[in-house]
Amino acid sequence: MSQGINDYNEITINNIAGGALEEKFQAELTKVLTNINDPNAAEGKREITLKISMKPNAAGTAMDVVVKSTCSLQPDMAVETMAFLGKEGVTLKAYEHNPDQFRLPMQEGSIVEVLPKKSIGGN
Repeated sequence: MSQGINDYNEITINNIAGGALEEKFQAELTKVLTNINDPNAAEGKREITLKISMKPNAAGTAMDVVVKSTCSLQPDMAVETMAFLGKEGVTLKAYEHNPDQFRLPMQEGSIVEVLPKKSIGGN
């Protein structure tokens, strides 16, 4: 028995590719929210791009549909330091002084809790 047009579901943004567009959006949104909450990520906007491509057949009676998603995130912030040059014998070496950095090995009890810089919800 042949199928007619009424045997198929009309494509909408909610059901295209069996709901894959919504799933792809949710996956990209998770990446964006994780990047926003990362205290090492640089400030700036993030973007989610959803792309739906349609390629009709030669007769114009059917088409292939491809659903893609991407996101652009902010990279980790750059970290700067100051290094002093010195020699050990004939070997040139670099030495860093950072008063906020603990020296290793640390003494027991010298670690203090550091609260995160950002959090979603402001708490």
